[in-house]
Amino acid sequence: MHNAGFYYKVAILNGDPSHSGCGKSATYVTFSMATKQLGNLLNPSNDGDLADIVRRAREMGELTDVLARALPAEHAQGIVAANVREDGELVVIAATSAWASRLRYEADTLLKAAQFVGIKAHICRIRVSQG
Repeated sequence: MHNAGFYYKVAILNGDPSHSGCGKSATYVTFSMATKQLGNLLNPSNDGDLADIVRRAREMGELTDVLARALPAEHAQGIVAANVREDGELVVIAATSAWASRLRYEADTLLKAAQFVGIKAHICRIRVSQG
């Protein structure tokens, strides 16, 4: 009897994509997982690495939303993501280098917005998205 669930085919890329001209090959792994197991893995209230990743992604999304709301509407669309490093550095990822330039003028506003919601950041860095 076949268990209800999902089948996944995952590609694991081999090689370093940052070196141009180097070919990439992939290893494919297929596995199955029952629906209940998948739900348990993705539940951030469970312990484990995947739960930590899901929780962290939610926190980053919430921080990104807070920062976007602190900016004028025309600047908010330039933010792709935000994160706080352990050393207290607020890192804001801009969609393009042009957006990064504009957002650098808003660094103090971004830092104050993060601090207002309890983030212990002392400096704000604007970076450009690599994707």
